[in-house]
Amino acid sequence: MRKKILVSAIILSAFATNTFAADLENIEVLNNGNLSVNTSSDLTLPEGEVSGDLKVLKDYVVSLAYKDPENAKKVLVNLTFALEKNRTYSIIGVDGAETNMNFTVADKVEGEYKNEDKTSTGLKIEKINILDSNSIEIYYNEDLKAEEFVYRILSEIETKSKTGDGKNTMSVSLGSPLEDLTQYIILSNALVDSTGKEVKLKESFYEFATEDKLENVFGDLPKVEEKIEDKKEEGNIEEVAMNSAKTPETGAATWILILATLFITASLVLTRKKA
Repeated sequence: MRKKILVSAIILSAFATNTFAADLENIEVLNNGNLSVNTSSDLTLPEGEVSGDLKVLKDYVVSLAYKDPENAKKVLVNLTFALEKNRTYSIIGVDGAETNMNFTVADKVEGEYKNEDKTSTGLKIEKINILDSNSIEIYYNEDLKAEEFVYRILSEIETKSKTGDGKNTMSVSLGSPLEDLTQYIILSNALVDSTGKEVKLKESFYEFATEDKLENVFGDLPKVEEKIEDKKEEGNIEEVAMNSAKTPETGAATWILILATLFITASLVLTRKKA
């Protein structure tokens, strides 16, 4: 545990200077293409375009994850929200198997996706097999000792613009629509204030959820094929809310890993094996 904390601290120092100051205090979903984000009083935003890393991610919500009783290198994962075609995803192991993998789905969701990254050492995802849009098999390079597993499976929603009002409100315009009754995350490490100074944020990620019947600003939307037992019950766990990572022991290291994956390193090169 001490080693894990030390490693986390070393990684964290690569992202931050001495202190974290400001915060995102509220996220309001205006419609399916726009967010209004309020910052704390110690972060005055510029009037116009806001600089800084900020990503909006869809959380596919892992409802069940368990190790195959016949294969200690394999974990089976069930999702609340169905995977979609033509998207890039990140699998983040939060607890039990702390490693990650990116993969891109083209015109067919089902199939085997290999991890071609040769640089990582230690525990590694070798490949995944998507059985259907809500079920994934994850294969590792070594036997897993843990019996309980926590994962995040995320995909990025394109951010078109971030516009400040000269005070504490930022308007975020999205390039693709948010969905009703779905969970999302704003991932941000720092924003540039009205003086041009980069201000670190207290947290790395901020969760929010959409409500039903969002106003549509994208015109005609294609129908999305989904297999969700009860989207309202499982997906909308709270109204628009702000949270920090609270996973015992592993939360800090895991979300720093997400920052490294999404902000610093290039995407892993993955190939899809034809069935």
